[in-house]
Amino acid sequence: MTRTRRHPHSEAGYPAERSGATFLAVAQRNLCLARGYSPAALAAEDPWCPDPVAELAAWIGRMEEAERFQRVAARRCVEDARRHDAGPDPRWLSIDPTDAAEFADSVMRARGAIAAMLGPDPAAALAARYDVLVRWRADDEAGGWRPSC
Repeated sequence: MTRTRRHPHSEAGYPAERSGATFLAVAQRNLCLARGYSPAALAAEDPWCPDPVAELAAWIGRMEEAERFQRVAARRCVEDARRHDAGPDPRWLSIDPTDAAEFADSVMRARGAIAAMLGPDPAAALAARYDVLVRWRADDEAGGWRPSC
């Protein structure tokens, strides 16, 4: 199945691991934003908020739960992809041979980002989030693809 111009979300450039990394990066970014807020900032932003302290605590709690969920989902994404690739019908068999290097690079980049975001080093997690949320999009655009969202 050779194509002269692929859709940007082809399996080669956007393996399942990339989605797992993206969702985890967004959840971690949102948690950092929530933790960076103060009750005073929340009250200034929403003067009708009856209890900014409780509202902020609830918001942080929701973001912590979302981040925990995405940690599990990202791990599962990598595990499922590895299990699938070790099975009788691995993903790479459906990839156009000319896209094999792009696929391998995309998988390794996403798995590396997930590992860093799940790891103990906050600086590595921050760098991985930046890579996922900023550099991946820039690389896509440099390659001639404009994300639709």
